[in-house]
Amino acid sequence: MQPLLLQAGQEQTPCYLETFAERNLAFYVQQGFEVTDKSRVKDGPVFWGMVRHPS
Repeated sequence: MQPLLLQAGQEQTPCYLETFAERNLAFYVQQGFEVTDKSRVKDGPVFWGMVRHPS
């Protein structure tokens, strides 16, 4: 993941991801992502949308 995040930073491109595992949130926050949305798939699991803005 680090090479992609480095490239995105150099190109000033935001990154977006979704995770269905709440336990992953802390890891992604450490990588510079922030939670932007929490949703539920109809009749399915909860997921979180996260974005990392270029620094």
